[in-house]
Amino acid sequence: MKFNYNGVIRPRCELLKDKVKFFELSDVLPMSDETFCFTYGISIDELERKKAERKVREEKDTLWAYVPGL
Repeated sequence: MKFNYNGVIRPRCELLKDKVKFFELSDVLPMSDETFCFTYGISIDELERKKAERKVREEKDTLWAYVPGL
């Protein structure tokens, strides 16, 4: 499975890093946004704000989700 860094990985990990001590990426990343928010007690608005914080600035931000090793 592949996940977009700015759309899935970064916002979810940033929201969880202070909320829970340990989480498995393989459990957190494949969830829908709604399931993720419900499971970890995060509002969908908070997740959307976190996603909007950092827009794609470099080509590698886009390619990171598709090219292994970047």
